[in-house]
Amino acid sequence: SSRGLSPEGDSASFVECEQSLELPQMGIMLSYVSVRGSCPCLWEQNRRTGNEVRVSLDNEKVGDRALAAHLGALEGAYGRTLLLSILSPARHEEATLQSALIACARALVRATNGTPGGRKPEQLIAFDLSSRRGVPLRDVCAEVAPLLKA
Repeated sequence: SSRGLSPEGDSASFVECEQSLELPQMGIMLSYVSVRGSCPCLWEQNRRTGNEVRVSLDNEKVGDRALAAHLGALEGAYGRTLLLSILSPARHEEATLQSALIACARALVRATNGTPGGRKPEQLIAFDLSSRRGVPLRDVCAEVAPLLKA
């Protein structure tokens, strides 16, 4: 899949970044891992124009299973996860993806709530990064930081 998720839960454009801090004199090693990828829904985009996003809603169960597999793989590799969506609701294509992602995540929460490993709604945070254009990075980080303490 060049966009979104495959039915197996593999994400397009997947990147992992790890920051480590080692303090040998104190015997401490700290590590923070962030991963990013294409919006974790089943979707496709017109390759000629670069827009015209189409979210595959014809089989929502496949999308739900793909997101469950994707999140399960992330949790297996990294532990507790948090989805931070930076899609812009002001852009039609991104708003379509944001709506699909929220619907799929809510369905997954309903399906797993109260079970071991059940997901909580606060694990998906929407933050419109494009609306902060021109805002100093330190101010954007100060705005996002409290959201990530969920």
